[in-house]
Amino acid sequence: MVLDFCEGGELYQLMQKEFKFDEEITKFITAELVLGIQDLHDAGIIYRDLKPENILIDLNGHLKLTDYGLSKNSLQGKSETNTMCGTPEYLAPEILCSESYGKSSDWYSLGCLFYEMLHGEVPFQSKNKHQMYQQRISKQIPLNQNLSFQAKELARGLLAVNVHLRNEYKDTPCNDMHYFKGFSYDKDKDVNHQTLINSYLKLI
Repeated sequence: MVLDFCEGGELYQLMQKEFKFDEEITKFITAELVLGIQDLHDAGIIYRDLKPENILIDLNGHLKLTDYGLSKNSLQGKSETNTMCGTPEYLAPEILCSESYGKSSDWYSLGCLFYEMLHGEVPFQSKNKHQMYQQRISKQIPLNQNLSFQAKELARGLLAVNVHLRNEYKDTPCNDMHYFKGFSYDKDKDVNHQTLINSYLKLI
């Protein structure tokens, strides 16, 4: 197997160096991830392991998803699965509750990553995984009040415990999300602002 060489390394490395990002870089990264997740879902694939370690950065600052070992392909007419898998810090509530789940679980994982990029930690970060799970299911997500209204709105939408409320993001292009209004987007091309992340790459 031959893979593209990504000179920028992992998003995880960048996050370890920078701790958290401002909204501009977070918006760029999130938009690229929305593109990637939508392409997978359009192909009938649930990614199931979205996390910083599985996101690579190329020389131009664009992102690539990697490690599809946990991905679920071809649901054979079904829209949901029930295998318990993924990285604990990024698991959707329905997976934690051992319920059937579908593509919407990837959007919750994106919400965890979106939150982490803006706050420096995942929601209800704790060494006690059981406690983290319980808080994630039963408590309102604490958000930095200095964030823009649009950022808080997107975080709450992606991190909605009720999967039906979260579903409104399932097939929604960036241009239709309030957070991405004014952000140049074309589903058939790269997101613009190609060099936005390049200033961060020197940190790796």
